[in-house]
Amino acid sequence: MKLKQIIKKYISLFAVLIAVNACSTAGVKEKADVSAGTDVVSNQVTINPSKSYEECVELRPGRIMSYSFSSDKPVEFNVHYHAEDGIHYPVLEKGITASKGMVDPEGHHYHMKEQEFYCLMWDNHNHESVNISFTYFIKNK
Repeated sequence: MKLKQIIKKYISLFAVLIAVNACSTAGVKEKADVSAGTDVVSNQVTINPSKSYEECVELRPGRIMSYSFSSDKPVEFNVHYHAEDGIHYPVLEKGITASKGMVDPEGHHYHMKEQEFYCLMWDNHNHESVNISFTYFIKNK
């Protein structure tokens, strides 16, 4: 191999490693179908300083999502979805270490029939890593 090709491969590998480390370090993720029409996900993640972690899920009208989480340091948390006119935040909380709630897409004014995905997102504005444990489940109404 020529030196240029080797350098390009190492640069590509380095870029991938940076991208993987940029958001968070995922822990154990469990997904189980606990009953017909219900999906449950539990996960533990570590979010590096000044980074975020996002978990996007399919959530259509006729289904609801319940969630809960706890963190060892305050975080900014939101649940959002993308619509034609921008990003909408049914849930937006700052400086919290725990939360729980429910999201029903039929209750959102800007929700479109084509809309499928809602994202849970945690932002770490601390100077240290944050550990988060969360669970959410999606079920039929």
